[in-house]
Amino acid sequence: MKVIAKRMFGSQMPARLLPPINLLVQDELRRKLARRQRADHYYFVDVVGTCNLRCPSCPVGNWDSPMPKGIMELPHFQQIVQTIRGQHDAGQRLFVDLYNWGEATLHPRLADIIKDVKQHGMGCGISTNMNVFPAMREVVKAAPDYIRISLSGFYDETYRRTHARGSAFAVKSNMYRLRELLDRHANNDTVVQVGYHIYRSNFPRDFLKMRELCDELGFLFDPVIASFMPAEKAVQNIDGQIAPGDRDIHDILVVPMRRIAEIYREEGITVDDCHYRKSRTSINFDGSVSLCCAVYDRDKIIADDFLAVPPEELRKRKYSHDFCGSCMSRNLHLLYTAVPASGIEKEAERVLGPLYSEFLEENRKIGSSEYVIFDNQFLSKDEAYRRGMDALRAGGKKLDEAEAYFNALVSYTPDFGEGFFQAARIAERKGAMARARELMAEASRLAPDHELYRKEFLRLTS
Repeated sequence: MKVIAKRMFGSQMPARLLPPINLLVQDELRRKLARRQRADHYYFVDVVGTCNLRCPSCPVGNWDSPMPKGIMELPHFQQIVQTIRGQHDAGQRLFVDLYNWGEATLHPRLADIIKDVKQHGMGCGISTNMNVFPAMREVVKAAPDYIRISLSGFYDETYRRTHARGSAFAVKSNMYRLRELLDRHANNDTVVQVGYHIYRSNFPRDFLKMRELCDELGFLFDPVIASFMPAEKAVQNIDGQIAPGDRDIHDILVVPMRRIAEIYREEGITVDDCHYRKSRTSINFDGSVSLCCAVYDRDKIIADDFLAVPPEELRKRKYSHDFCGSCMSRNLHLLYTAVPASGIEKEAERVLGPLYSEFLEENRKIGSSEYVIFDNQFLSKDEAYRRGMDALRAGGKKLDEAEAYFNALVSYTPDFGEGFFQAARIAERKGAMARARELMAEASRLAPDHELYRKEFLRLTS
C-alpha cells in the first residue's frame, strides 16, 4: 500500500492519504437519508423481474436456473400498495423499495409507481446500475426519497469485471445527467447514494476517483465491502463449495465469505432475530413472496400471491422455513443485515492498507452525533464544547467564535442539551430573544430534570 501511495502522490508522501472532500455535504446527505429510511416495516417490491447486467456476485449473473422474468403492471402494483397500507396502523412508518434483483429503471411507468407509493404516505427508494434510465426526467420530478447507484469502478476496464455487460462510460454520463435534472427541477428532496462495492481489483485508484466524482456532483459516497449472493450459494461457499464459474469473483473479494462467517463466530456476535424476516417483506414482479431479499431459488417462494395471504400467515411461513436455520447458523443474516463486526473492518484494513483505514476513520464520523464539522474538519463533541466555552469566557470579539461552536453543536449533536443551553445564552446576549427561547426550550426538553435549564426557560418565557 505504501508503494501505491508513493506512486500516487510522489516521493513526498503526505501525512494524509485521503484527499479532502466537502464533509458538510456528505454529513447532511447521510443524516437526511437516515431520517428518510427510518420505518417500522420495509417492503422490497421488485417491479422489474429482470436486469440488463449479469454481475458475477449477483444471482442474475451466477445462477443457472433464473427466476421468471417480467414487469409488474401498474394496476397490480397499486393493489399491492393499497393492501400494504391497509395491513398496518395509520401511525406506522412504512418504506417501499422498488427493487430486489431487478433493474427498476427498466419499468416504463416507474415515475407513476413512485407517485403512488408517496400518495399512500410511505417512503420510496430505487436502486439502479445506472447504465440505462429512460424515464430519468419523470422519476426526478416524482422525487423518490433516494436513488441508490450500485457500481464497482470508475474506469471501464475495472467496472466491467464486476458489473458484467455494463459500461462505466454510460454510468458516469447518467450520473451527470441526473445532477443536471435534479438542479433543473429544483429537487432537493431526493438523496442520491452511490453504493460503491469494494473489491481487491477496484481499490484505491477507482475508489478515489469515484469519491471525487461524488464530491463534484453532491452525491453521498457510501461504499461497502463487496459480498457474494444469493444466500443459497453463500451457504455453499462458507462450507467450502465454490463453483468453478464463481472462483474469479471470490478471488477478488476483500474478505472471503467463509472468513466473514468465522469472524462473526469468533466475536460472539448475536442478535435476537433476523431483521429480514422480522420487518422486511420481499415481493416479486409477479406478486409472489420470497422468504427474504437475500434468496433467489424458487423453493424459497413462500406465497404465490401476496394479495391472497394474510400477513400473519406470511410471518408463520417465514419462521417455519428450513433455510433460515441454514443461513443463520453460518451468520449470513448478520452480514446481509449489516450487523457490525470489528474483525471484518480490521481484515479489510489489512488487505487494503492505510488509505482505507483513514477512510474508515472519516466515514465513521460522517452523520455521527458525537462529532461536529468545523472549517471542513471533524471535531469531537467534547472538543467543540471546550473551544466554545474558552471563547465564551474570553468574551468580546470571541463571542462570535463561541456562537459558531455552539451553533455547530446544535446542528450536529441534537441530543446534547448543554449545546442548546449555551447557544441560547449567546442568542440572548445578542438580543435574538425568539431564538434564545427556542434553544432554551429544547435544552429543557432534553434534560427536564436540569434545574438551571428549567429556571432559565421560565425566565425567558415569563
